Amino acid sequence: MKTKLKRHVLFLLTLLSLSGLAHAQGTAFHYQGRLVENGVPATGLYDFIFISYDAEVEGNALGAPVALDAVAVSDGAFTATLDFGAGVFTGPTRWMEISVRVSGGDAHIPLAPRQALLPTPYAIFAASAASAASAETVPVGSVTADRLSAGLEPTPGQFLSYSDGSLIWADPGVAVGNIWSRNGSSAYYNLGNVGIGTSTPAHRLSLIGGPSWTANGWLGSVELPNGSALAWQANAAGQRFGMGHANTGFYLFRTASNPGTTTSPALYDFVVNDVGSVGIGVNAPTAGYRLEVAGSTILRPSNGSIQFGSPNAELGLSMTPNAGNRADLRFDGTTFKLLAGTGVGPPSSVNGITINAASGNVGIGGSPTPVSKLEVVAQDALSLVGYQPFLTLHDANAGYARSRIQGVGGAIVLEPESFVNGSNPNSSVVIANNGNVSLRSLTIRGGADVAEPFELSDNSIAKGSVVVIDEEHEGKLKLSNRAYDTQVAGIVSGANGINPGISLYQQGALEGGQNVALSGRVYVLADATSGAIKPGDLLTTSSTPGHAMRVADPTRSQGAILGKAMTALKTGQGTVLVLVTLQ
Repeated sequence: MKTKLKRHVLFLLTLLSLSGLAHAQGTAFHYQGRLVENGVPATGLYDFIFISYDAEVEGNALGAPVALDAVAVSDGAFTATLDFGAGVFTGPTRWMEISVRVSGGDAHIPLAPRQALLPTPYAIFAASAASAASAETVPVGSVTADRLSAGLEPTPGQFLSYSDGSLIWADPGVAVGNIWSRNGSSAYYNLGNVGIGTSTPAHRLSLIGGPSWTANGWLGSVELPNGSALAWQANAAGQRFGMGHANTGFYLFRTASNPGTTTSPALYDFVVNDVGSVGIGVNAPTAGYRLEVAGSTILRPSNGSIQFGSPNAELGLSMTPNAGNRADLRFDGTTFKLLAGTGVGPPSSVNGITINAASGNVGIGGSPTPVSKLEVVAQDALSLVGYQPFLTLHDANAGYARSRIQGVGGAIVLEPESFVNGSNPNSSVVIANNGNVSLRSLTIRGGADVAEPFELSDNSIAKGSVVVIDEEHEGKLKLSNRAYDTQVAGIVSGANGINPGISLYQQGALEGGQNVALSGRVYVLADATSGAIKPGDLLTTSSTPGHAMRVADPTRSQGAILGKAMTALKTGQGTVLVLVTLQ
């Protein structure tokens, strides 16, 4: 049975449950309220959820929600013990949202408005403890100087002292026997040495303990007259070293020659200059570079080493994995080299790639001066002429090289797998030194006719047009315009996307123009006005410019035949696939 709750509750004063003044208080408190249901004080068992917020509307929930089931309500009155945990009641006002339902009923119904959690009289007094801090400038709980009963505000450098039952601000004094003096907020001493861990300091600052500097023969620290560096000198090793800031940067330095004297030249092992550049082995890193290292350098990742320096007396780097072998990246001033080899010695120049600095040519197999943009030097003895260069073509699916390109005696040999494995010695393609090509068979997949480029009297002649010899322009062709023309030369290739399979021309002579089909299959413009065209009909020129027609008069067609129709055209004009056979 569902019971509707009217959203109205009259809440009484929130009371803190105090267990005694001698003990620290917890975070739990008692809450008393009055629940009215449909205008009548409620009686029975009800389930409550209490949530604390930092605002009367919306805001953030604070602490953990408190859910209480089967709370007894008698004549509207109920009492609950709540504990939202620590950190909730820190001074600002808090509001509590209450949701209620009949015990075991449907979802809880939030009651509005939220109820302000008001303090008890003793809690009001406790809140005044926060006034020891300035709420505007200091976090609650802090105690500032103006909250202390110590007279006037302190001046810089004074400290809080106790005298005759009161707190006072006192100046640091120099008592009899003391050696430190004060200048504002600074302390100083100019008359002798200072020791830490020793009662007999031998230098301006002597340190004993920790690294046992004095015990190890170190003279201590020295501030240079110009204040530019802080240095130490090691008597035991007879070597001066130091660190500090001088002129343009921070330095770590030492001396190697004339040890033990202040005039020894400094070796700058590490420098960070004022613009953030780092130098190792140099006293002034080159401008514009974040890191400069003088001398060979080695990096040791977990799986090997990378050395920067002079591998094989050249400039570059070497990479040596923990498992052995080596790869170099080197430059000798003339040739850039990428090499790899077995063992940890310098790899051979035949085991890599070279780039000539002057020409930019690339060599594979060790050529220091390749004569072309890519040059492959001889490799292994093969079944043809021994020691000829080749390129193998790796097949990822097979997992090995199934074919290759080889240079043999100036010729180029294209070798498929059947040639490489010896199963078919005739399967290679040879491009001879004179340009001739030798192969077993040739399949052309790019077109269907044999064509030759001709210059046309009119460059706007459409593809598929019938052309004839132009008597007025030697060597040129023109658009046909009469029937049974014995000067017919062919059909312009390319109509309906059928391109030439072979285009014949001689370089340097008879070049240029459009391809005209001399043989093979090609689409031609046709006119069926003088008779329908069906497959097998002989075709000749017509009076329609550039169009073919069916041969109707065999006696006139001799020497004027284009070829045989392979498709039909019943009426009008269109295109017909023709097998070109000039007769």
